[in-house]
Amino acid sequence: MNTVAQISQVVRQASFQQQADRAEPHRQRLEQLEQAAGAAGVTDRQFQQMCLEALAEFLSPDPEGRPPQPTREGAAAIDRLVNSILHPKRKNRRTALALAMLEHLDKTARINDRVFLLRQLAVVGEGESVARLSALLAGDDAILRHYALRALECNPAPGAAAAIVAALEKATDSDWQVALINSLGARREKTAVPALAKYLDNKQVEVARAAAMALGNIGTAEAVKALEGVAGKASAELKPLLAEARLLAAERLRTAGQTEAAEKIFAAVATEVQQRHLKIAALRGRVLCRPQQALPLLINALRSDDLEIQATAARLTLEVPGQIGRAHV
Repeated sequence: MNTVAQISQVVRQASFQQQADRAEPHRQRLEQLEQAAGAAGVTDRQFQQMCLEALAEFLSPDPEGRPPQPTREGAAAIDRLVNSILHPKRKNRRTALALAMLEHLDKTARINDRVFLLRQLAVVGEGESVARLSALLAGDDAILRHYALRALECNPAPGAAAAIVAALEKATDSDWQVALINSLGARREKTAVPALAKYLDNKQVEVARAAAMALGNIGTAEAVKALEGVAGKASAELKPLLAEARLLAAERLRTAGQTEAAEKIFAAVATEVQQRHLKIAALRGRVLCRPQQALPLLINALRSDDLEIQATAARLTLEVPGQIGRAHV
């Protein structure tokens, strides 16, 4: 081994040892927390205080003066703590950890620490987090708003959806409206359908499109009704977007076993649109909804002048060969 390689190896070993030294107090703290989490004599309030003290340690300023953010060792310790608390045997302590994170969130002014905690609350937060996260949605800091919204999007509590809807009703910036709408769509939040329907005729096309796709992703009968209610009077620019959203809703219904309702949507869209990709999607949906009655559809598509539609029909005969064969017999 040459001299340069030897020096590099020594430096790496020294770096690894420094990391191990910095991580050792965190490891000891984690062991204490894991023991306390399973101890019947430790109350939730006591465990919450222990978590708060641990967070203050794990998120302490870097002793080497690097940028103010969680150290690698501190971040790893918190990740391990979260994973430990989510273990089925310790999940009863989840609320205590979430409350400690919320308390530390209010105490620290360091933006990177706050972002880090919000990312963790997206994993462990439930009903106890909603009020604090909702307050951040109304704040001036765009970064914190973004991560608070992400945490609410992942939050299973019903109040989380209500908080996002409330923020949407107050929002005036189109980009923020789109972000809020997208979160409701990602949640597939059925209770938000009436609120989302109000934005289908929004003057900002990107807002209307987001609302349409959110409703399509939710994919309930009520969501479909909202989309169909504006399809006839929509602008030429918005019509294809609404058709795409209806196809998405139909696919949601199909995969949920509601094939009759889904097939009606696929058939309606197929007769309304001119765009090839939408016609192809509608054809595929109709075939998969009723494979045993799909032969006439496929024959008609194979006779099309459009080569892509022909190719799609040919692939579909292979995708559902058994059903097509039985239909032919």
